[in-house]
Amino acid sequence: MDSRTFTFPKGEYFFGDLGYLFPDPINPKTGRDDWRNIFCENGEGDWDYLDKEYVKFDTGGDGWFLNHRSDDGEERIPVDSGGIGLIPTDVVDPEILKNAKGIIFNADYEVKIDVQGEEERTVGVHIYQKRERYFFDDQAILIVIDNDEIDESYFINKCPKFAEGEEDYELFYYEEEEDEEEEDNPDKIITNYTNEINDNPKDYMPYLMRARTKLIVEDYEGAIVDFEKAVKLDKSKTKRYIELGDAQAIIGDYKGAINSFSKGIKMNPKDLIYQCRIGYVRYKIGEHSNAIKECEKAIEKDKMFAPSYYSLGLINRRLGKHKESVENYTKALNLSKNSNLLSTLEKHLITASINLNYGHKNANKNYIEIAFEEYEKAINIDSNNTEIYFNRAGDKYLLGDLKGACEDWKKAAELGDEDAAKLLEEHCE
Repeated sequence: MDSRTFTFPKGEYFFGDLGYLFPDPINPKTGRDDWRNIFCENGEGDWDYLDKEYVKFDTGGDGWFLNHRSDDGEERIPVDSGGIGLIPTDVVDPEILKNAKGIIFNADYEVKIDVQGEEERTVGVHIYQKRERYFFDDQAILIVIDNDEIDESYFINKCPKFAEGEEDYELFYYEEEEDEEEEDNPDKIITNYTNEINDNPKDYMPYLMRARTKLIVEDYEGAIVDFEKAVKLDKSKTKRYIELGDAQAIIGDYKGAINSFSKGIKMNPKDLIYQCRIGYVRYKIGEHSNAIKECEKAIEKDKMFAPSYYSLGLINRRLGKHKESVENYTKALNLSKNSNLLSTLEKHLITASINLNYGHKNANKNYIEIAFEEYEKAINIDSNNTEIYFNRAGDKYLLGDLKGACEDWKKAAELGDEDAAKLLEEHCE
C-alpha cells in the first residue's frame, strides 16, 4: 500500500469534509478560485491554501465515518464529497466554520498524520500530537474507512511508544461481529436516521443519508422523497439535485430527472455536471443527437472538464461508436489525473476500455489483462453498475468472446439496462 506521513505545525485545525467549508463554486464568501484550488486542481495530498498547509484524502465514497479515538467512541464524521481533510481554522470563514460538521482539533505540539492506503483509496487516517510518548488523554483522531484492509500494527509502529501505564492499551478496537452486522443493517440505519429526523427535522443531512440508504435496499420512491426533502432544507444545494435526478432516472422518471438537473443548473450555472447528466438522460429517452449536443455544450464552456468527455464516451459507446468512445475516455482520463472530478469507479472503467483498445490494436495480451483487472476493480466498488457490464461486454465482443459478452449483457439486462437487453436478444441465444 502507498502509505504516507505528514507533519503540520501546532495550532487549531478543522478535520472533516472540507466541502462543508467550501460548499459552492459560486459561493460569494469563498469564490470559485478557492473551491477549484482545493477540490479540482490539487486532488489528494498535502497542499497550501492562503500560505497555510492543508491535507486532503479520498474516502472512496460518501457516508459517516467513526472516530475510534473519541472519548465515547460515538463521534461520527459526515462525508458528502468523497474526501476528508485537515485545514487550519484561521484560513476558514468563521461563520462557515461555526456550522460545519467535523472535529476541531487543538494541538499544543506538532501534528502528525499517518495515512494508510493507496492513492485515491484511503483505508485509515490517524492524527495525533507529535510527542515523545503517546498519551491516550490527548485529543487524537483515528478514522477507519475500510475495516477489512486497515492494519492496526502500521499505525502503532508509526506513533510514539505508549505512555507509562498505558502499554497494554489498544489504539482502537472493533466491536463484535454481531454488532458490526447490526450497524451495517440498512433497516437499522434507516431507523437511526428516522430518529435523527424526529429529533431535528430541519437538518438536511439525516434525510440525505436515509435517502442514500434507501437506494441500497432499492426503495427508490422513498429515496426520492427524502432527496426532495434534503434539497429543500440544504441551503447550499451544491449536489443535491444530482442525487435526486439520478434516483428519478433509475425508476424511469426521465422527465423528472431532466427537471431536477435543470434546477441544478439554475442553482449552480457554472457546475457543468448537470449538463452532462441531462445529456445522458436524453440518450435514455432516444434523443441521441440532443444527448451529444448537451455534452458538447459542456465542453464548449470548459474544455478541461473531464466529466463532459466521460459522459460523451458513455453515450458514444452505447451508440456503437467504439473509436469515438475511446477518444472521449482518453481525454477524460488525462484531464482527471490532477483532479477528483471523476470517481474512482469511473477511472477504473475508462482505464479498462483504453487498455483493452490498445491491447487489441497491438495484439498485446498484457494490456488486455490489465483492462479486465480494471473492470473487476470497478465491480468491487459497485457490482450493480450497468455501465461496467455494458462496456466490458462490448470489449469481449470486440475480442471475439461472444459467450463472455452475452454473460455481461445478461447481467446488465437483469439490472434494468434496456440497451443490454436488446443486444442480448440480437446476439445471444
